[in-house]
Amino acid sequence: MIQILDGATTMGSFKHILFTTDLSDGSYTIAVKAKQLAEDLHAKLSLVHVIEHSPMLYGSGEFAVPLDLDVEKSLEEQAHEHLAKQASELNIPEDNRWVLVGSKKDEIVKLVHEISCDLIVVGAHDKHGLALLMGSTADSLLHALPCNVLALTLDDD
Repeated sequence: MIQILDGATTMGSFKHILFTTDLSDGSYTIAVKAKQLAEDLHAKLSLVHVIEHSPMLYGSGEFAVPLDLDVEKSLEEQAHEHLAKQASELNIPEDNRWVLVGSKKDEIVKLVHEISCDLIVVGAHDKHGLALLMGSTADSLLHALPCNVLALTLDDD
């Protein structure tokens, strides 16, 4: 059994859980755990996937434009398809899932405020060396969100 306490908040008081997915197989395994947690707590579960803007730009400053808008559009369409498949397998309705484009941290923080989540579940890769110094989505969210964050380790075998 998992227990999270942060002052006055106990596991039983969470009403809306948001799972951030990268749509990988490992992430789906964590989504199943998030679904079970939501069921155990009688909480609503939502899913979000964020596509970061392509770093491939032509120009700089205010004149920078993506080299290929079709690539970003294609990534977004594929993400919608994969997220719909995951959500369907987990019985999560369409109005409880989002594919967003932008900074992972910024988009997730905005969404948390819009839909009033009180727990975010993220998958955390076991990082070593330079990746450890660079930080992660889970770490950046931990310091930016107004709610609790539960990081579950992804199997990176």
